[in-house]
Amino acid sequence: MPQNKSLPMYVVRQTAKGHTYYYFRWHGVYRRLPDDPTSEEFRREYARALASTSAEAEQPIIAGSVRALIRDYKQSPEFRSLAPKTQSDYARMLDHLRPIGDFQADNIRRQHIIRLRNKLPTARTMDLFVSVVSRLYSVGIDLGYTDRNPAARIERLNDPESYQAWPREVRERFEASEMPQWMRTAYMLGLWTAQREGDVLRLARNRFDGEGFLIRQGRPESRRGKGRKGRVVTLWIPAAKPLLAYIEQTQFTGLLFVADEQGRPIEPDHFRKAFRAHLDSLGLRDYHFHGLRHTTATALAESGATDREIMSITGHLTEQMVRRYTHSAEQKRMAAHAIKKLERGLGSKRERVKPRVRSVKPNE
Repeated sequence: MPQNKSLPMYVVRQTAKGHTYYYFRWHGVYRRLPDDPTSEEFRREYARALASTSAEAEQPIIAGSVRALIRDYKQSPEFRSLAPKTQSDYARMLDHLRPIGDFQADNIRRQHIIRLRNKLPTARTMDLFVSVVSRLYSVGIDLGYTDRNPAARIERLNDPESYQAWPREVRERFEASEMPQWMRTAYMLGLWTAQREGDVLRLARNRFDGEGFLIRQGRPESRRGKGRKGRVVTLWIPAAKPLLAYIEQTQFTGLLFVADEQGRPIEPDHFRKAFRAHLDSLGLRDYHFHGLRHTTATALAESGATDREIMSITGHLTEQMVRRYTHSAEQKRMAAHAIKKLERGLGSKRERVKPRVRSVKPNE
């Protein structure tokens, strides 16, 4: 990618969906920089990135070390085929391996990865770190650095099931609050189509035919290099009556359903921050946008929908993926039946115990 002469050394500009992004590009690796190149924050991050390249260039890399593996991984097709933002995210995770950078890659064990993971601030970041290290070592095995992957089969901490479904009272509180149109639109689409945040934000208005939505789940260009081919699932989802009514009474200005007043797309980072802040302002700190997907899938299961019917809406590929919803619904039904039987059992003449009341005579 050619460098713009008006930008600092190693900085490149990319434009996507009307938004401009800046990256520090070093040896084919992209590191995301702040959006405003004139800001102090940009200058600070640029200086930090430039200093890291100088330190890397000055310090010799030991053959067979973790640093050597990282260098070769960043030069591999598995890494280079990733989108620039994904490269930036992965590079940031790999920076956490610096404390063990000069150790032989083959000597790193599971406990070393877990100790480094435990220093990270959130469960989601911890999971991303483990995932990136696992991909690093998968390439390392192919390159002959080692024959084992110390990050393999480390249990995820940020289990998707931990996203709570939104109960009725939470949904009513959210719906009654004041919010931008784009936020309410995203909420309605998320609730009534069970789609993930990214697919909701990318949903174009021309994908709606008046009766339903043609939704393409996934972004194959962002999945390359992950050990599997990019996957796109195409679904046609009928518009539920509440969602159809909302669309008919709402004035949209952009090419996408979720757009600001000028018709511009809402950037994912801005969406997450604004949606999170709005939930927090309502005292709903335990709820997330992704929980809407769980809300819909759970409601389908509790209404008697089959695994295949749920899959036709959510886009899950296997019945096992939706089993947690149907299993939970079935458990509730079974528990309700069990309690009724318990009430009948304990309420029978044989089991019922009447308290003995001692009669007291007036003279006593």
